Amino acid sequence: MSKRITTSGSMTPGRIRKSPPVSSNTQRAFEYDMDDFEADENEFDGNYPIIRDVPFYSQQQGQSSIQISNHNKNTGFYYTPQTKRKRVQDQVADSPDSFKEQLDLLQNILKDVNRKVDILNTKEDAFQKKLDHVHQHLGSLIRKGNKNPTPNEPPEYNKKNLLAEPIGPTPGCLMKRLVNQLFNKEEIMEGKHEADNERTQKIKEAVQAYFFQGGEEKLTGFWDNEGKITRGNQRRGHVHRNKPFPEKQIKTTSRTTTDDNAGEESVADADTPESTIVDFSMAGQEKDLILSPLVIDGLPKYMSFGFHRCMERAVWTFAELGIADLMAAHKVSLTATELSQLNGNHWNAEFLYRLLRAVADADIVKELSVSDLNSQCDICPERVNHFQLTDNGLFLTSNHPSKARDLIRLELGPIVHRASEYQPRLIQHGTKYGNSFEQAFQCGLFDYLGKDENKEYSTIFNNAMIAYSNDCIQAICSLVDFSHFEKLVDIAGGFGSVLSFLLEKHPTLNGIVFDLAHVIKDAHEQHPNEFQKRNIEPNRYQFVSGDMFKSETIPQSDSYILKFIIHDWNDEDAVMILKNILTANKSGPPRSITVFIVEMVILPNERHNWFARIMDIEMLSLLNAKERTTAEYVKLLKESGYELKKLYRTDGPYSIIEATGTTVTSN
Repeated sequence: MSKRITTSGSMTPGRIRKSPPVSSNTQRAFEYDMDDFEADENEFDGNYPIIRDVPFYSQQQGQSSIQISNHNKNTGFYYTPQTKRKRVQDQVADSPDSFKEQLDLLQNILKDVNRKVDILNTKEDAFQKKLDHVHQHLGSLIRKGNKNPTPNEPPEYNKKNLLAEPIGPTPGCLMKRLVNQLFNKEEIMEGKHEADNERTQKIKEAVQAYFFQGGEEKLTGFWDNEGKITRGNQRRGHVHRNKPFPEKQIKTTSRTTTDDNAGEESVADADTPESTIVDFSMAGQEKDLILSPLVIDGLPKYMSFGFHRCMERAVWTFAELGIADLMAAHKVSLTATELSQLNGNHWNAEFLYRLLRAVADADIVKELSVSDLNSQCDICPERVNHFQLTDNGLFLTSNHPSKARDLIRLELGPIVHRASEYQPRLIQHGTKYGNSFEQAFQCGLFDYLGKDENKEYSTIFNNAMIAYSNDCIQAICSLVDFSHFEKLVDIAGGFGSVLSFLLEKHPTLNGIVFDLAHVIKDAHEQHPNEFQKRNIEPNRYQFVSGDMFKSETIPQSDSYILKFIIHDWNDEDAVMILKNILTANKSGPPRSITVFIVEMVILPNERHNWFARIMDIEMLSLLNAKERTTAEYVKLLKESGYELKKLYRTDGPYSIIEATGTTVTSN
């Protein structure tokens, strides 16, 4: 530095003013030792002399006054102890005081401080990553220690490796998991896992192979003492959880572990030590909360509604994040910590663990817990407990043919939820302000799907429609014979999931998928498409774009199928669609046209038909449309020029209406 800068009330490279009463102790030290510094008596700032040759970085707290001189190779300065400092290689020249120079100096200091803070943060992040890595592998290190190597030929039962899943840090953890794996709840309650049989021998072999290799005496000691207590507690735990409690009360149960009464329970008072287990009696409410709220009464009905909604949100989150895809890509079970870091993600491992634990109750994932009573594993289960995808969870992978993932993303996602917020207003004012979807998004649902910026949502919608098709197609094929038709046109058929299934079942039938241009474009972009997946010959199917409200664009055929189409429209529009099908076939001599309408027909006095009644509210909210009764369909068909021929009823919520109409020759 070649300039002297003056800053009131602080130390600078060029001068030091007298510290005010509130100044630091470091500055007072300079004030008291003024005689030790060289002062220019010809220059005064107020009543105090100017101190020269004091470097700016002189406040090195914690330095001893007897330390030796320090040389800074970067600046060429020599620093002496706190009370005597000289800068010999660089003299500070006189210059006018400048506030800008002071500000620049302070900014440089701040930059230097910020740089050092960044360095510390970087080191902290690196240390945290190493710490997470240590925690992540802690469980495996415990299990894979030198004293417990996995045997080359691990014991098996029913051709399944008993040591394939997480072992746990203790023999008790392994034995407890294997008991739950090889015995069902009823068998445990009956004490079969405590008897000498083939399965208990397999458990004993597994424990010995992993924890007591070559130590028969140690195995016997564990099996007859700690193992006996653990097995007994498993049986008593199941019995205790299944016995009824006539009164709502809280009791504390302590388990003693003496030889005479190993594992026996005793009721204690409120002053029982913290190690006791507290059981909360629910007076049978646990069963009610699991049941559908439609079949229980009183307050539990509405509690169940609320809890089921919470579960729905958790399942939607699981589907939206694509967690099933991450788990399916790895053939082994994963901890929440491992899962949170896949594909470069940096998710919150604890929160992810809690989500997985919740959806495990819906049998979407299975938690392979290695924690036991009073185990330290319960402290950070996201690093220890493993999860694996169940058969039900596989349905939520993106490439699953059921398309269940996009069904959940559509029906439980934010778009439909936002529209539903306007249902009260719709009930109050009718369609004065539009249906619920129009009020929420200022356009209709199908207009929303047709916008380029909503292409992803349009794909989700189409895949969800495939899910509905997959749910009903087996029933359609089992009830209706399409073999006597020459060609079947699927009106608004999407990607062709229904038609491809029908063509596979009826080798002599040909078909056309008819839908809007943007849908057909998306269908063409599928590789392979629905027909190719089923090995349907290319000459048996077509994709044709058009508009069902424009009869000239509808292909001619002797049969048509409309799955979940008529319920999307009010009566006036539904009549127009059905009439346009007849109009499209008016050329040539009069002939009979058959239409198959697949819908949730509202059936009176049938409680299991609640699907149709609640879907009616959904159609009202999203499209100002409706589900209809049989009488309403008869009236609709008559106005359109058709006659109801037959009503097929499936075991599920779907019905199939077969109707015929005769074309009118144009003049």
